[in-house]
Amino acid sequence: LLQREAIHGRTWLILADSAGMGAALADKLQRQGDLILLVYAKEQTTAAEETRNRSELEMVENLIGEHEKISRHFREAAKPAGEAGDLVTVDLITRRLAFHEKAIWMLRATVGK
Repeated sequence: LLQREAIHGRTWLILADSAGMGAALADKLQRQGDLILLVYAKEQTTAAEETRNRSELEMVENLIGEHEKISRHFREAAKPAGEAGDLVTVDLITRRLAFHEKAIWMLRATVGK
């Protein structure tokens, strides 16, 4: 029971902001021993410029790569939950992972890989 509470109470997804508040919070929580997934957003102008200069194939391949990164993060997050016997968290992560794995499969089929 204590391990299950530790998993639920000490795993964080933090969306980083341009002011650095998210990074500061992540740093503080990580120093306390919590597991942190810190996500940074791209600048909208940068993303728009990148999109403008890419072919459709490059954009789909980039999307595949992003889904693969998310899948890796979910696999890493599932390990401590599994080791602690926290089946509820493992199930939640597995369902989210399945969504991203399916998206990867469909996008690869779209580009013929």
